[in-house]
Amino acid sequence: MSTLHADHLLDTGQRQVSLSPWHWFWGGLLSGLVLYLPFGSIQHDLNGVAEAMAIARGGHDIFRPNHMLYGIIGRLAYITAQTLGYAGPVDPILTFITALAGAATIGMASLALQRLSASASGALLGSAFLALSWAQWSFSTDIYYIPLAAAFSAGAFASSLYPPRIAASLLTGLCCALAILTWQACVFLVPMIAISPLVNHREQPFRDRLSAVAVIASTCGVILSLCYLSVAFFVYGHRDLAAIISWLTNYGGARLPVWGTWSPDRIVPAGISAIASIIPLWSGLGLRHLLSGSLPIDKIPALLSLLALMGLAGMSIWHAVRWRHLPYRQLGWIGATYAIFLPFIIWWDPYEPKWLVVPNLFLAAAIAVVWGSPALSRPTIILAGACILLIGLGNFQAAIWPRATVPNPNIEQAACVAQHLRAGDVFLETDWSFGGYLSYFYGCDTVSLIDLSARVNGDNALVAAIADVIRARQTSGGRVFIEDLDAYEPAQQAWFFTHTGVAHTALHSFRQQPAFACANRQFEQLALYADR
Repeated sequence: MSTLHADHLLDTGQRQVSLSPWHWFWGGLLSGLVLYLPFGSIQHDLNGVAEAMAIARGGHDIFRPNHMLYGIIGRLAYITAQTLGYAGPVDPILTFITALAGAATIGMASLALQRLSASASGALLGSAFLALSWAQWSFSTDIYYIPLAAAFSAGAFASSLYPPRIAASLLTGLCCALAILTWQACVFLVPMIAISPLVNHREQPFRDRLSAVAVIASTCGVILSLCYLSVAFFVYGHRDLAAIISWLTNYGGARLPVWGTWSPDRIVPAGISAIASIIPLWSGLGLRHLLSGSLPIDKIPALLSLLALMGLAGMSIWHAVRWRHLPYRQLGWIGATYAIFLPFIIWWDPYEPKWLVVPNLFLAAAIAVVWGSPALSRPTIILAGACILLIGLGNFQAAIWPRATVPNPNIEQAACVAQHLRAGDVFLETDWSFGGYLSYFYGCDTVSLIDLSARVNGDNALVAAIADVIRARQTSGGRVFIEDLDAYEPAQQAWFFTHTGVAHTALHSFRQQPAFACANRQFEQLALYADR
């Protein structure tokens, strides 16, 4: 059975969705704007701060191949705003762009889900699930490139569900290319989206469907080739194929030890991240308090979101098993499109829910298909809707509202450290807690030991690189400061080793002098010994 409305009529003869496709798009878009625009984060994710700094200064940094398009769009918007008289920082502009992209994702996803689901209620449940999920909502209220990649991915998803005509195929290929230019990992989207005409339009002639596959793939390939080669040639000056491939396949020129590693013990963290992309797992669900018999009131919404997710998953599986005419072919395609991202996430970085934003499009699609059964009763659908609303409530109370209203303690930490630095000093970052804020908000020079260690090989090379930094600063009259790694808890020292591949004791090669303290964190000044 086909649940697509390609011919505006279901094969089962069920009543078609009364709203037009564009009603679904605009409804999803406006709903996204209501959810995302008013709740812009004031806590500022450090990845977003790095994007803001790169876009503010311009230059080659906005053409990084891993998420190129966000930088280009952000830079153009910033320059345009300045031309019109805007004199403020870049982050409000980027926050607006991200929120608009998040809303566009919901609009495009709604357009896709209304074609997949056999009922309006199924499409609405899937769209609401996506819009209210933790990762989609959180990252759409901050500065991030992934919501923009999700918007283009949703556009490719939606257009691939229309009859395989040349215009729809060209649009699908274009959206796939734009998604990859925004986040390179969207390359995994292309194979499954390209075969959509074969899977979802079996009523069309095979030759037409095969031609659509070729158009989608070739359009995407040509656009990507032209864009990447143009940037490689005219921006970076690469002329040989080896240099271009190296530029395309390296993240910022280097990889951290935690990135790009296969290990069975990374599977469970990836599963946890998948759950955390839906409910506010990182904010704490209150399970430990519940087991101790002292559950705080403010943890109740988060705990309810977990129960709601479990209830929604259980009901979805139950209905999928009971539905005799479940469209297994389409559901298998949707599931495979979600699953194709998982090996990459496990290999690259299984500890971050942000990588699930794009795959969750297809989790929402699975919900739309399963809950599109015309046999489902109204009370059952209402119960599923209540579960989704509880998930949204938990996310809002535990994550969205605090991020929009509560100052980031790490920014306050950066303010304290900045008071102890003067022009010419440099701060060596040992983690990802506040160094970016020190640079962006207070204009201090920083060097990340994590990034530095990714560009050298081993303790000795890192020590030599740090010595070069200290020598250069001392020559110009500046000082070098660092957080006291010896004062770290064992878990923090282990984290440092995991992300740098270097033991904290490597810094004992330098003269370390206590300098100041901020919020119970100790900082020291590094200097070279006389024989160095």
